[in-house]
Amino acid sequence: MKNSAIAALCLTAAFIIGGCFEITQVYTLNPDGSGKVAFENVSPNMSGMMTPDGGEKPDPAKESPKAVKDFMEASKGVDAWADMSCSVLEDGRLSIKGVAYFSDLAKLSFKGESKNSAKWAKNDKGGVLEFEMADNKSADAPQSAPADLTEEQIAAEIKKAREQWKQAKPIMQGVFANIKMDITFILPGKLGEVSGFTKTDAGGVRFLFSGKKYLEVMDQFMADDKAMAEALKKGTKKGEPDKDYTMQAMFGAKGPFKAAVTGELKPAFEYAAEVEKAKAAMPDMLKKLEAGAAKTPQIKESK
Repeated sequence: MKNSAIAALCLTAAFIIGGCFEITQVYTLNPDGSGKVAFENVSPNMSGMMTPDGGEKPDPAKESPKAVKDFMEASKGVDAWADMSCSVLEDGRLSIKGVAYFSDLAKLSFKGESKNSAKWAKNDKGGVLEFEMADNKSADAPQSAPADLTEEQIAAEIKKAREQWKQAKPIMQGVFANIKMDITFILPGKLGEVSGFTKTDAGGVRFLFSGKKYLEVMDQFMADDKAMAEALKKGTKKGEPDKDYTMQAMFGAKGPFKAAVTGELKPAFEYAAEVEKAKAAMPDMLKKLEAGAAKTPQIKESK
């Protein structure tokens, strides 16, 4: 039930891996699609939970530098890293912070993500940012055909789904309590029409997902006979809201979210200069993290 509910929400693979994630990202975009993102990823420290046979439990503080290295090596589209740090929080979770520079937003993806959900494109009026949560179905997975159910069968399926939700909800509350995705985009231009996002005081746009809010949407869905019946008729037989229902209930828009900018587009910073500086500082940064004193991690650059 845990994974199916997360999939129904259409979250990225980053959430599916372990739950209890907090992701904070602040993107600064240039007109050509290059930019930087300051981020913090908080996740369960899996290495600290594992105890070798006959051995002592690993020290999370000693394991954390390896987690940073793994994070960097598994990410794609990053030209340089800066200000990387790692710490173990009081509750035992691991916090990885840093700044990633990318030459193409569309090619950027962090560890645990199959692809970036944000796209930027210039147009004759300025430019448009689009953001959409990943679909819960693989492109190669067979799609469910609409179900031909009688009213009696629909009623039975609704009853079954509600019983399952009642049993699973206490567990889900524990899993989703600390899940949060907070993403802000600072765009190159004057902000125009915005759909789905909320506007920030600094002229950017923000996407905020809360696990607690999702549980409220699930309760709303489970109490709605019409919505559940429509989902079943579409082929959903597990008592899950579809993507459109979830996004509309949580954000007031089905997606993709859009933010348009107008007027003259100017770079927010000198990309090449900052990347060069970050690359020069990386060896010392990695030594301090004890993650790459002997060998610098291979950075997967955009092509």
